[in-house]
Amino acid sequence: MYVGYLRFKSDSVQTRKLNAIAHSYHGMNLIVFEIKDIDFENKTVTGKCYSEKGWKTKTVPLPKIINNMPFIKANSKAYNFLEQNSKLMFHYFGGKLHVENLLKKNNLLNGLYIPSIDEITEENVLDMLSKHNKILFKPINSTMGRGIFALEKENDELKYIEQKKVRKINKEELLQLIDKTKSNYIAQKYLNSKTEKGLPFDIRVHFEKNGKGKWVRVQTYARVSTNNNLVSNIAKGGSVIRTGLFLKSMYGEEKGDELLQKLKNHLEGFPEAFEKLYDFDIGTIALDLGLDNNNFFLFEINSFPGGTFARGEVAMLRAAYTKHLIKKENNKIELKTRDQLLNENDKLRSEIETLKKEISIIKKDNS
Repeated sequence: MYVGYLRFKSDSVQTRKLNAIAHSYHGMNLIVFEIKDIDFENKTVTGKCYSEKGWKTKTVPLPKIINNMPFIKANSKAYNFLEQNSKLMFHYFGGKLHVENLLKKNNLLNGLYIPSIDEITEENVLDMLSKHNKILFKPINSTMGRGIFALEKENDELKYIEQKKVRKINKEELLQLIDKTKSNYIAQKYLNSKTEKGLPFDIRVHFEKNGKGKWVRVQTYARVSTNNNLVSNIAKGGSVIRTGLFLKSMYGEEKGDELLQKLKNHLEGFPEAFEKLYDFDIGTIALDLGLDNNNFFLFEINSFPGGTFARGEVAMLRAAYTKHLIKKENNKIELKTRDQLLNENDKLRSEIETLKKEISIIKKDNS
């Protein structure tokens, strides 16, 4: 059976190969394709399949299961077509603000929310600056730390901070910033989630589903930035270390173990509870958290985390989960509505009456 592997941009050849081998191990063929490779009329895709002889181009019927990058624009032609004809494994959770409001409404991750501004206005910004001195502004829909900046109050002066750039701004520039960000940004207290050397860090906790459709924690690691004074996204330069080792090196053996247990307690049963908030299956979740004054805070929830630091394990888990989905789809019993059953009953009655008439004619002929 062919399983789709849909990407908008080419990911690494090694990642594709690992996923192809993992799926092959579970008795499936992975076909790698892009949006342009879909034949909407004939419901086929043309893509690359891996074997011991290398990658070969094939055209196959549209796969019933597709390992996809989530679409942000739900009204795209391709998204609607694939949703109607296949099962997409991954979906966009919504913007940062939407997800946080959903969590709060359902009392999930209480105690992990960063103090934030409900509405970005001059009054609210100045009020938060008077309380916390520093505010972080993040685009609602953004990844890899793009577009993030901070405002810091120092005596009667305001500083604008963006990565390694720092400059003073006046009131007019502040109003321009507020007008620019009020509809597409969220503003939060700046967390002092930094190492002793002042390097920003965050902690990522990555969950995947296994071959039984159950949630397992794949990896937990700290990401330390060496090229940014605001965020810890290592795409801009940095390193990673296992969370346990990182916390112990930062706080000592006893305190590190205590914080690690605290983190586990916060996230106990979270993936199962979070999945219930949506009307689609979720196969992967990653939480990014900061640590300030011995307290964890939620930065964001990622709907499609990469498996850069455990690619083999993630590939095997996703392949096993795909096989589980295939079995689940094959075992589905088609549920019919009452009207459908009544219509079928009427048709059967009509066919029975026709057969009775035919039998009556045959009996007359025989006599």
